[in-house]
Amino acid sequence: MKLTYKIFMAFILLSGFVACKKAKGPDMNYYIASPQNLKLNAVKTTLHATWEYSGNENSGFLAQVAADANFTTILKTDTLGSTVTAVDFTNLGYFSEAYVRVKALSSNIVLHSGFINASIKPESILKTVLKSELTATSAVLRWNAPSSGTVTSVLIIDNLKKTERTIQLSAQNVSSQSVSIDGLESAGNYTAVIFAGEDRKGVLTFSAVDLRMSITIEGSSVIYETLHAAVAAAASGSTINVGGAKYDFNSLGTIEITKALTIRAVQGGAIPEISAQAFNLVGNVASFKLSGIKVSGSSLYIIVATGLTSACNVTIENCDMTKATAGLIYVAATGTAANVNFTVDNSIFHEFGATGGDFIDFRAGVLSGTKITNSTFYKLARDFFRIESIVSLPGSNGPVLIENCTFDNICGVDGTQGRFLYPRIAKVTGVTAMKINKCILTNKFRTQTNGVTPTVEFTNNNVFGNYSTEWASGTVSSGVTTLDPQYTDAAKFNFTVGNATIKAAGLGDPRWLK
Repeated sequence: MKLTYKIFMAFILLSGFVACKKAKGPDMNYYIASPQNLKLNAVKTTLHATWEYSGNENSGFLAQVAADANFTTILKTDTLGSTVTAVDFTNLGYFSEAYVRVKALSSNIVLHSGFINASIKPESILKTVLKSELTATSAVLRWNAPSSGTVTSVLIIDNLKKTERTIQLSAQNVSSQSVSIDGLESAGNYTAVIFAGEDRKGVLTFSAVDLRMSITIEGSSVIYETLHAAVAAAASGSTINVGGAKYDFNSLGTIEITKALTIRAVQGGAIPEISAQAFNLVGNVASFKLSGIKVSGSSLYIIVATGLTSACNVTIENCDMTKATAGLIYVAATGTAANVNFTVDNSIFHEFGATGGDFIDFRAGVLSGTKITNSTFYKLARDFFRIESIVSLPGSNGPVLIENCTFDNICGVDGTQGRFLYPRIAKVTGVTAMKINKCILTNKFRTQTNGVTPTVEFTNNNVFGNYSTEWASGTVSSGVTTLDPQYTDAAKFNFTVGNATIKAAGLGDPRWLK
């Protein structure tokens, strides 16, 4: 018995030893050797990579260059022969850093080697351009002394026009470590590359001042750098005029509104594009109007009215709004003192998130009036319009009215909810709380019927596409048609109506009926 056990154990040990050896034939169970000693060198826009390889079982090499260490953005990939141990990645631009990895390939893909990685971050002596030294047509470049050599020239690349020019540095430039760059264009985007002979010593991207970028109060000569600053400086009842440029105020936090204000595009110019967190209405704000601007929100809502302590007329007209992660306007359950009269006209709302709340969401306070007209809503909303049971809807301004609007691909875009209407206020006999009239409603995103408690009229509307019967569920409906509006290209958000019957009836947002 003991002899048998010893023989068995000897067999097991021998089998394990054999399995760990390099197998031959088609059932190989080891990786081939990896490349070693990967080295990188940058010359202008070319990255040169070399490596060593001591094995002899590879069928080639795979080399990749990326913009990040995780290789989520791979810029180029090359497959090379088994004896090639160098590669040039050309036309990479004047990158500030790059990451390269190389592995040996086997004829059996299971046995490719692991990657060897290396990175390069060329010397960067250029300093950020000071705002005080930047205009619409010029910029002053400054730099630190290079680790070796003497700077000789600066290459200026116009990133929009794809042109470039070289500026030779004078002894004065070298001594002062600065040079003035003229001939720029308003709002132009540029890359500067500084050289010591053929060796690049730094790369910097900057933009010239946009002459359209101006924020003023009542058109005065005082220009404010941020919308936050203009709001703080404006007197109650003022109009803040915004020039037709792009502005990013996300890093500055919410814009607190504590007085009556209008924020309006400068007449006759391009539409201003403002990226910002929410407009937070606080205290006694008699009115707040957004007119002629595009807003990309980075918070849950574009407008938060929870902090109001008195009646406020909130108006959005001629606007384009997008990107907030939940919706357009919100009063939380704590906003018992808020009193909102809400008006929307001739505006487009698109590609909002749908997490954390509903698109138009009143949880407390008074909703003294709502009129939403001549507007388009697409690709947005968990529930579209919510009114909680504790909200007072006095009806002195008539029912909540949604008229001549186009809706497509809304309700439930986050995979939850999906109600178009969710008014939970009590039903009052003989009183219409909401009215939806002469709208086009198509391609509802997710199935869920409305949650309607009061009387809601759904009249003379056209519904079509997914879950089309749900738009009017729970309402008193009449004059509803189910025609295909024949949009020009809904996938590209062109809702121009081709159906002659719908056009003749004047349904939906008028901008799409022309």
